[in-house]
Amino acid sequence: MARCYQDALPALDTAFNAADANDIGIYLSIEGREKAGLKDVDNWLLGIKKLMKKYTKRHSFIGIDLINKPFMDQTLLARYWEKGYQTVRKFCKNCLIFISSR
Repeated sequence: MARCYQDALPALDTAFNAADANDIGIYLSIEGREKAGLKDVDNWLLGIKKLMKKYTKRHSFIGIDLINKPFMDQTLLARYWEKGYQTVRKFCKNCLIFISSR
């Protein structure tokens, strides 16, 4: 998992603790980047897996946006969406999954 994701985990823990205590829902969002490639996709999928393992059992977790800026080849994007969807569903059968081409 990329260092930027690892560095964000303490802040996410704090947010989930506060959300759990106050009945607030949280959905996570993966930030895309321009000209993303296979290495980026593999890293995002690894990040999704780690986030799902850590947060899907939390009361406040409601879902995930697989990528909010899908600037990549459409074939690669379709592969990412399919694998991302499968990864999330392994951990959470009924959470929201946002898939958008915006």
